[in-house]
Amino acid sequence: MKKRTGFHYHICILYSLFFGLTSLTLYSQEVLYWENPVLFSPGSARFPVSSTNGSLSVLLWQESSAASINLSLAVKTPDQNWTIRRSIAGPYPYSGTEPPIASVVVDARGRILIAVSLPSNETEILISNDRGLNFTATRLKGDVNSSLAPRLATRADGGYYLFITRGQEQSLSIFYSRSDDGITWTDFAPFVGDPRLKLTFLPSHTTLGSTDYVVFQALTGDVRPTFQLFLTTSSDGGRSWTPLRQVTNFLDPYVSTRREPEYFDNQRPFILGEGGSLFLAWERRPSNGNPQVYGMELKPDGQILGEAEQISPRGGYANNPVVLSYKGRWTVFWFDNRRGQNRVYMAQKKGLDWEDSDLSASSGEATFARPILDSSGLYVFWQTQRASQNRLVLLAPDTTVAKPPLQPLNFQNGQRLRTDRVQIGWSMPEDSSGILGYSYIWTKNLEEVPPKSVQVYAVTNKTEQIAREDGPWYFSIRAQDFAGNWSEPSTVYFIRDTTPPPAASIIGPELDDQGFLVSNTFTIQWNPPPASDVAGYTWNLEYIGPSDLFGQLSLTDFETKLSAAYPGVESPLRFMGKDTQASFTNQDNGIWRFTLSVVDTVGNISQPSVYYFRTNKYIPYTIVRYVDVKKDEQGKLLITILGRGFLEGGNITALFIDRDGIPPYDREYSLEKGGYRIISDREITGITVEDLDAGQYRIGLVHSGRGLYRTGPILQVDEMGTVKFGDFTQVWQPSWSVAPKRTFTVDVALLSVFAIVIFALLGLFIAVRGIGSVLTETAMLRMDAVALITGEPMTIEKQKAVTRIKRRGMGLGIKLAIFTIFLVSMVVIMVSVPLTLMMTRTQETTLLQGLRDRSKVLLESLASGARAYLPAQNVLELGFLPAQTSAVPEATYATITGFGSKATIFSDHVWATNDPDILTKIDTPEFQPGLSRLQDPISPRIATIAKELDDQARSEVGDISKTIADLTREALTLALKTDAESVRRRDDIQTTTRNLEARLNEKLTKLASTIGSEPEFPRDKLPPKGTSRYIFFKPVLYRQGSDDIYFRGLVRLEVTIDSIYAQVDAGRKALIQVTAFIALIALVIGVIGAIFVSVYIVSPILKLVEHVKKIKDTEDKSELEGHDITIKSKDEIAILGDTINEMTHGLVKAALASKDLTIGKEVQKKFIPLETDAQGNKLTTGHLDAKYAEFFGYYEGAKGVSGDYFDYINLDDRYFAVIKCDVAGKGVPAALIMVQVATLFLNSFRNWKPTPEGLNISRVVYEINDLLEKLKFKGRFAAFTLCLFDSQTGLARFCNAGDNIVHWFDASSGSLQTLTLPPSPAAGVLDNDLIDMKGGYQIQTLQLDPGDVLFLYTDGIEEAKRSFRNSAYEVITCTEGENGAVHGNHVAGQSDEELGYDRVSAIIDAVFNRRQFILEKYHNPDSEQKLVFDFTTCQGTITEAVMALVSVEKIFRLYKDPSARADERILVDRKIDEFLMVHFNQYSYYVQQKVENSQQKEYLYYMGVREDDQYDDLTILGIRRK
Repeated sequence: MKKRTGFHYHICILYSLFFGLTSLTLYSQEVLYWENPVLFSPGSARFPVSSTNGSLSVLLWQESSAASINLSLAVKTPDQNWTIRRSIAGPYPYSGTEPPIASVVVDARGRILIAVSLPSNETEILISNDRGLNFTATRLKGDVNSSLAPRLATRADGGYYLFITRGQEQSLSIFYSRSDDGITWTDFAPFVGDPRLKLTFLPSHTTLGSTDYVVFQALTGDVRPTFQLFLTTSSDGGRSWTPLRQVTNFLDPYVSTRREPEYFDNQRPFILGEGGSLFLAWERRPSNGNPQVYGMELKPDGQILGEAEQISPRGGYANNPVVLSYKGRWTVFWFDNRRGQNRVYMAQKKGLDWEDSDLSASSGEATFARPILDSSGLYVFWQTQRASQNRLVLLAPDTTVAKPPLQPLNFQNGQRLRTDRVQIGWSMPEDSSGILGYSYIWTKNLEEVPPKSVQVYAVTNKTEQIAREDGPWYFSIRAQDFAGNWSEPSTVYFIRDTTPPPAASIIGPELDDQGFLVSNTFTIQWNPPPASDVAGYTWNLEYIGPSDLFGQLSLTDFETKLSAAYPGVESPLRFMGKDTQASFTNQDNGIWRFTLSVVDTVGNISQPSVYYFRTNKYIPYTIVRYVDVKKDEQGKLLITILGRGFLEGGNITALFIDRDGIPPYDREYSLEKGGYRIISDREITGITVEDLDAGQYRIGLVHSGRGLYRTGPILQVDEMGTVKFGDFTQVWQPSWSVAPKRTFTVDVALLSVFAIVIFALLGLFIAVRGIGSVLTETAMLRMDAVALITGEPMTIEKQKAVTRIKRRGMGLGIKLAIFTIFLVSMVVIMVSVPLTLMMTRTQETTLLQGLRDRSKVLLESLASGARAYLPAQNVLELGFLPAQTSAVPEATYATITGFGSKATIFSDHVWATNDPDILTKIDTPEFQPGLSRLQDPISPRIATIAKELDDQARSEVGDISKTIADLTREALTLALKTDAESVRRRDDIQTTTRNLEARLNEKLTKLASTIGSEPEFPRDKLPPKGTSRYIFFKPVLYRQGSDDIYFRGLVRLEVTIDSIYAQVDAGRKALIQVTAFIALIALVIGVIGAIFVSVYIVSPILKLVEHVKKIKDTEDKSELEGHDITIKSKDEIAILGDTINEMTHGLVKAALASKDLTIGKEVQKKFIPLETDAQGNKLTTGHLDAKYAEFFGYYEGAKGVSGDYFDYINLDDRYFAVIKCDVAGKGVPAALIMVQVATLFLNSFRNWKPTPEGLNISRVVYEINDLLEKLKFKGRFAAFTLCLFDSQTGLARFCNAGDNIVHWFDASSGSLQTLTLPPSPAAGVLDNDLIDMKGGYQIQTLQLDPGDVLFLYTDGIEEAKRSFRNSAYEVITCTEGENGAVHGNHVAGQSDEELGYDRVSAIIDAVFNRRQFILEKYHNPDSEQKLVFDFTTCQGTITEAVMALVSVEKIFRLYKDPSARADERILVDRKIDEFLMVHFNQYSYYVQQKVENSQQKEYLYYMGVREDDQYDDLTILGIRRK
């Protein structure tokens, strides 16, 4: 979790955005910025202490293992990080709970001084002159008293003080020693001489000018002793001290009553002098509340400046305040538990109030805040717990910020691009203080870094930059956080490359003497340019004209003439790969131009290299390129064959049309017989065909010189006689339009409908059967009523019949109505749900298909316009086309792309669009037709689409294109001839060419007819809402010039299906409304009919069932008195009513008797200190957290009233009177004796004083005995233990009557101990004189150390019993040996066992030592099962120990009998259930169902289990000395 105090992060951003640039200096005054908290100590660490002189800072802590302590420290100077030095001193042995033993101070000379209290009551002084690398040790002698809590301080004059606390006469007093050099010390002397002050300790020292100030706490006051704070000063280096001044003798300004000082304890002072004043912070605790942190400013003379202020908010338990001055402001640190667990807080005064912030929110439990301030910042340490180990956490000032991660949006880092516009995004780096903004730079200099000034704020996360010239461009960005830190720059770059590569040099083929190529089959080669980024070449071979076009020219004149005749040659369009040569076969005679351009890796194209040459060595050959088929009016086929070699070197003497090309042929034609006419070397016409069967046919030509030429299957005739030309063995389908393969998918909607119909049918069956069962049950109920009275056989067993009647709470009439409603609902559901789904699906399919069809029509129109205007790059006309989108309301925009105006390779340049977001999709700052390049979701697919279409077009129309080229070349040879034959031939060529171009365009239009979409447009059902925009696209194909590139552009149309969603939703809503209305009418009719039938059938027994229900639902049966049922009928139901009335009277009598017993138990619990609920009822537990001790008790009575109880009285916050009593017997007499004992106990200590008389508690025992003996209860007596507990010293005084066993947990040994008190008679048996003769009631003491726990409990816990059972859960007796033989904790012949002291001791030990306890039961039906209680997660509190005892006792008596009914239950205390849920491993096995107790909220029921009876009260009291 990120750590920052002050204003919320987003508020800071808004502040910066809307109120201008805010000075970071101003922020530093108001807000502290931190790094995230980190674990600091490498191992275990406790009780950190710190010191600094501004130049050297030290943190000291304790590392303990086993029973010894080592000291470790960390040192820091302003220009360096923290250096940890482990185990610089120790080990120091200790016993019991680990105490804080060390103090540290850094003096003005940079020396580190450490004081350590030793178990020998000595104090060790450690001094280091080398920043903690080495220490010298000096020991100061102690005395017979223990020396605790050393505190080192530097005097105002440069010397030193050492304060220690010594235990004297059960009190604590401050002693001190002085030193000028830290090596030689004076003898310890008492620091406080006022005898009225007791328990003086925890001194806090500071200096101001030449004066030393010390504040300490002391216990004062006779009537109401409380801790107050006292101040004393010295101006002579501690040789003399001013009289003590009480600084906490003010009226508390935060309470309205009990404001006087004696109602508050003041502890743990911390005083600091800075500037011209002092500040004191401390813990202040009211008599009935938690301690809070208070603070006050003091004048140099000790007078209060202003008034004391509460710094921590009320509600938490605040501890351990520490003060420092930060930038001239008093700053207070402490920890409290306002949020459940302890956290460290820091507060500064802002205006009139103190504002605090949580420093440790993400680091778990946090205590003992230790701030250290030097010139590099404020550091805060605290103690936490991780993995059951104490560790130290460091919160350091925020001095770093990570680099912002950069992400190129339209390029790759380091990529070479032809664009000059790039987009870069970045992410906000993780930072504990939050990011304020960024500074960036766009430069050609890699070494240049962004300035340290915020240019954009944190809400900005991307930018667009323009490269003005070719070369590498670098984008560098750095982040600044709210703490003012700047990150290192992050950098990405790209290389702008718009410079075309150099042209290639062409190497011409070999020429003959006349300047012609030596062969019409030739290879043209070229030398690559010197550029290193050549991606390949584009080239084109063009026919210019016949060889004599320019007359007879020499080679030199030929090149000059051609170059002058054709200036400004454009680069070829088609990318031909990386080969550096191109080969051609048997080209026509004439003049040719070979054009070559170089393409680099980013698409730049060089100036074209041009090579002109002549050919005159053509070798004639025969080929069919295209067959044109037409039908005349009579249905005859008129065939024209286009190709080459029909007249040269001879002529075509015969031709045939045949399926397989093998004689005999299907159709044969002869030139001699006039079967056809040869128009030219490239055209044969006049072929007539009739009645050609369906199939695929070949054409064969017989040349007089070259023999037979035969095509493949190029004609296809269908059943209707239609003839098509081409290869029809493969049907081409573009990849973007291929329907997705059908895979098995689960239609959730249809599956849901199917499930609903099945459910409805099942419901229909249940409803019909239910109605029938209600009618049948009515008749059966009458029969059962008769059987209950007469005892005759029933249709089912009596008990089941009575139970069924009791459970019929809702009535048969309601049942009938419900079944009828259910029946009608199922019918409605069966009809309406499938109908709704089918109608919705039909509507979705219709609307989607309609939108697709309208979009296709619009795309056809746009593509047609694009074919018309793109060849001429007519921007004006193209710009009008996108306006057609208004014809389709769902269309949002249309975009037409094609070849760029300056490009020769297709690159998706935009020519026309009405896209409102076009500027975000193009690579130029503004839209420029033919120059702006588009980048959208379809762009990555463009190359694939272009290649597919061009390849297919070459396959389908390549021959037509070549034929057109051949005809064009022939026309060029005839261009200058004026004879009639040449003119006629030119006209024929023109006509044929137009026909071929029409056929070519027709085929290209068909190829481009398929539209695609991105993403795939849904066809039959709407997708989930979220994706509502789709881009339809359609290619634009046409032939331009002699190029064999056909894909020339793409039309995009974006549509939205939001309107379809709206229409479907509206239709569904209307359908649901109609269905609901019809269903409502049907339900109303059904309910009215059901009610009518139910009233007619059920009314005779309705009152009877309601009365039985009332008996069932009334927990307090005494409330049924006077509530009889009256049945007017004279049948069996009336007899049953009288019987139920008699049963009700019996229940009332039993309830009244039980209520008397309950009242007795409540009266008994009134004398036990237990918590109460909101209604004032006593619960089972009671808790008291006193200053020096903690009490926790538990009481759970057995059946009936008894005489067990405990009580304790807080006499003066130090002394407590405690009693634990067990009166013999049960019932009212035992309870009366208990009340007498409790009353006398309370009266005896009403005005108690800590005098010798008051400490003699035997007098109270005598008084109780005297009272009970005089009451003369026959056979009744009270065994009790009375205790007077001094919680401050831990001394417990016991006086007992009959009960002489006391248990306590010894924290030092980690085990339960037993104290046997002197034997004495129980109270009420003998009079006091006889008691004295037997030795009297004696007092015995027990010293409890801190952490020790005293346990007082009656025999109900140790003598808890369970019965032995066999595998059938039958009670058995032990048969291990002869009767009387010992077997474990019982003897043979015994049928039960007790929980016993051994188990009690083991439970307590396991809790405090955090171990597991395994409960083993003798003669247990489930002998293999281990009952494991996991106490490893316990904290070792008395609450856990007491709850563990009563929880194990509950499981001890509990057993899971397979024969137990599901409705059998046992009563369980809710607190026991909560404890078992956490610590009992087999909880889920035993507790499978729990039911609330509506009468007693503090209890619940376990269902389906049984338990042995609890024979005695569970009365347990635990007392822990702090």
